[in-house]
This record gives sequence, structure tokens and C-alpha cells, in this order.
Amino acid sequence: MKYLNILSFVFAALCASAQSPIFIEKTPTDLGLFIVKTEDGKMGVIDNNDNFIIPLDSVILTQWFPPESYFFISNNRQTGLNFQQNLYNSAGELLFSNVNISYVGLGTHLEKDDKSYRDFFVVQQKGMPNKLLFHKKNGQILPDTFSSIDYGGRNSTFLALHLREKGAPNVISVFDMEGKKLFSVPPEIQVMHSGHPNILLATKSNPRKMGLIYIDKGIDSTSFEFDNLRKMWTGWFVFSKDNRQHFGLLDTNGKPCGLTDFTKLGEPNRAEIGIFSAKIGSLPIATGVRAGIENPTWIGIDSLGREHFFSDAAPPETIGQMEERLRRERADNVPRSLPDGSTLQKSPSFPGGELAMGQFLSSNLLYPKIAQENGIEGTVVLEIIVEADGRLTNISIKRDIGNGCGLAAIQCFEKMPRWSPAVQDGKAVASSLIIPVRFKLTN
Repeated sequence: MKYLNILSFVFAALCASAQSPIFIEKTPTDLGLFIVKTEDGKMGVIDNNDNFIIPLDSVILTQWFPPESYFFISNNRQTGLNFQQNLYNSAGELLFSNVNISYVGLGTHLEKDDKSYRDFFVVQQKGMPNKLLFHKKNGQILPDTFSSIDYGGRNSTFLALHLREKGAPNVISVFDMEGKKLFSVPPEIQVMHSGHPNILLATKSNPRKMGLIYIDKGIDSTSFEFDNLRKMWTGWFVFSKDNRQHFGLLDTNGKPCGLTDFTKLGEPNRAEIGIFSAKIGSLPIATGVRAGIENPTWIGIDSLGREHFFSDAAPPETIGQMEERLRRERADNVPRSLPDGSTLQKSPSFPGGELAMGQFLSSNLLYPKIAQENGIEGTVVLEIIVEADGRLTNISIKRDIGNGCGLAAIQCFEKMPRWSPAVQDGKAVASSLIIPVRFKLTN
């Protein structure tokens, strides 16, 4: 009997040793669990009693964007591999294996201080484009799979592009934050977020007309009455109804404001902001010009839609001034060795995709007058860095065609909203991109 007791003791000791590996790292999570790592590099998740929630494996294990995320992701230690991630919930259940996991796409005009997109992530399954949307606490949000999902910001909506058969038209549905479907958008209408939680920018083809969709009223209430409509960084909208001959303003809620007979209307430049703030004591939301008025030189509009007239000339930033500013900015930035965005699990992208980027360039890229007068055409090549939070930095010219085209391309990219950042190992990372910008004269 004594011999058996000794054997039992030895067996129990061996079991205890096998079940209690030595942890060289034990990182607490905000769920009361711990991510642990052993001497041989294996990682897992345990509770307060050292019981394994997720067993040890030779992977990189992380909690999906704390605080209070209910999900864990394991990544293959070999970098550059697609569809090599596993998704677990906080109970240790394996939900998906061999998938790509990334942030949700960021809608056009997302506010720069809006970090709420970090509450959501997209699971892409292997094969044809097939994406699911998850909230970090509430699990799967949308009831179906989609080829792309864009997020419009806090208290806004999701734009989800449905999976489609080859040759079939695109169909986009609009969902609220809880995943409730609000309405679908007909294939002949393209939409993007406006930055206002209740407004979408919409473009209708054949004939091409633009309008605002008020989400609470549905798509049937939309009037496509503009031939040009864009949102400024000030939050207001500039529109035209006569092929850009005259312009008017809509306020941040889409309500017409002021007169519509401006021959030029848009964002205020730095000189205009300085003159306006010195005289009026606030910042202008737009500046413009009317035909036939030589004095005042320009008109500033305040946040109430009131017009203020100025005779002080307010030239835009000159080429020389801009070159000097860019030189100083480059000197202040420490060079970084970053991966090319095309080599990552997910490349950085303009919110809304290539079509939305084309629309943005069409509305915001200014063709320098001197280049037009000299018949200059060609492609400017820019290099940009897309930061992990989607900001564009270190915008520089790799190849120029002269006559101010390179600097015009930089000015356009400086106005862009935040991009969807590159993703590596399930995390947003900074990356560099080379982008061609085409300048072509038309009749």
C-alpha cells in the first residue's frame, strides 16, 4: 500500500509539472484573463486559476484592440502570409480559422478625432471576397457577408457592398450601428459617407446628377438636383446646378444657405483665414467671388451664412511658399523605413475605394492655369505615408511635369480624409505608397 501511495505521489507531481509550464510573460487583459508566453515561444490565455482558456500554440496571440474586447487573435509567426489568423472569443471558442482580420474601412470625411472605428473589425474568409463585420464586445454585427464594408463614424452608418455574381450590378445596403438594415441603394446610384451621421453623398448616373440622402427619410426622399456637389473640410457643402457656372452653399445639415451666384466658391486659404479672423474675430467656412465685382476682391462667409466683403487681396499660397513649407516639413520629419503598402496583408486604401478616390480627385484636383496655358499634360508621381490611424503624411513628389502640377497634386492630397490603413498581423500599421496623379487637358 505504501508503494502505491509513492507511485500516486510521483504521478501527481508529473501531471502538475506538465500542466504548469513556466511563463516568461504574463500579460493581464481587461477581461480578468492573462495572455501568457513560455520559454519556447508558445502563447495562450489563462484565467486567475491558471486554467487554460486558449491552449498554448506557436503563434502570436493578441487581444483584439482593448479595452474590453471580447476577442483574441492568433497570427502565424511567419510574416507576409495571408489567411493565417484564427479568431477566438473570451470563452476560448475558436470561431474562425485561416482568415484575415482587419479594421473596418473608413468612410469618406470621417472626423480626424473619431477613434470609434477601433470598436469594429472585419473577418475575411478565404476564397472569393467574403467579409463579416464584428463589434469588439457584441460579436457579429451584420447578418450577411459582403465584399466591402465602410464605416461612417460615431452614430453614423455602415455602407455594405453585397457579394455579386460576375457581370451583375453593385448593390449597397445601409445599416445602423446595431446592424439593422435601413435601406438598399439602387445600382445606378453611388453613395459615400459625408461626415454627417444622417447624410450620405449620392451620385446618380444617366444623366449624372448628385444629391444628399437623408438617412432617417430614406433614399426615396432624395432630390438629385446638382451637377456638382462636394463637402469642404469646414463641414459645409458647395454645389452647382448649371455646370459649374455658379455656386452656392449648403450648411452642415444640408440646408441651402445664402446666395447661389458665386462664380468661385470653396475652402478659405491661409491668407483669407488670417484676414477674416483679424477683422471678424472668427473663422470663415467658405470664401468666394462674384462676377462683375472688382472691389471687394473676395467674400468671406461665416458659420451663420452671413457674407463679409474684403478688399484686401488674399492670394493663395505661392509655389515658392509651398516649396519652402514642404522643405521645412521634410527636414522636421525623421526618415522612417516603412513597408510598401502593396506587400502587406491589407494595403492602405482611400475610404470608399478607387471610385470614391476618383470622385475626390475630380472635385479637388486643381489644374494650374499656367500648365493649361502651356498645354502641359502628363502624370505626377507622389510618394505618401499612410499612418496607422489613416492620416497622410510625408507627401512628396517623386516625378513632376512642372508648371505647378506637382504642387497642385500635393495640395489635393493634403485635403484628403483619413484612409483605411494597412494591416499586418491583424494590426493597423504605417506604410508607404507610390501614387500616380494624371493631368489631362479636355475641351
